[in-house]
Amino acid sequence: MAATVEDYYRQAFFSFIDAAKTQLSERFDANSRGLSKYLLFERVLLNGQITETDADGLDSYPELDIARLAVQLAMFKSQFSYQTLHEAKARLQAMTSEVRTMFSEVEQLVRLMLMCPVSSCEAERSFSCLRRLKTRLRLNSIIVCHAN
Repeated sequence: MAATVEDYYRQAFFSFIDAAKTQLSERFDANSRGLSKYLLFERVLLNGQITETDADGLDSYPELDIARLAVQLAMFKSQFSYQTLHEAKARLQAMTSEVRTMFSEVEQLVRLMLMCPVSSCEAERSFSCLRRLKTRLRLNSIIVCHAN
C-alpha cells in the first residue's frame, strides 16, 4: 500500500513504463518470427540476390517463384539503384505496366513487404475502431427502437 496518493501514482507510472518497455523489446526482437521474415525479405531485396539460406526462408511463401525471383532481382538491381524498400517501390511505380510485368516477382516481394506488419498495432487499432463503430451502430438501432 502506498502511503500517499503521490506514491501510489508514482508506483503505477513506473509499472506502466516497465510494461511498455517490455512490450516494445519483445515486439521488435530481431529473433521474433515476424520481424525475422521481414528482415529476410529486406535483405533479399536490397542485396539483389538469393542465397541458399534465404531460399529456405522464402519457401514458406507459395506466391513467390524463387527461381524467377532470383533472375528478376538480379536484373532489377543492375538496372535501378535503390537503397531502401521505399526507393524500390518508387522505381516499380514509375515503370509502365508493360515493363513492370518483367519484374512481377520483384513486385510481389515488395507487395509482401509493404503488407507484412512488423507489429500488430495497426491491426489492433483497426479492430478497436471497428468495435467502436459496431457499438455506435447498435446504440443507433436501440435509439430508433426506443423512439418507435
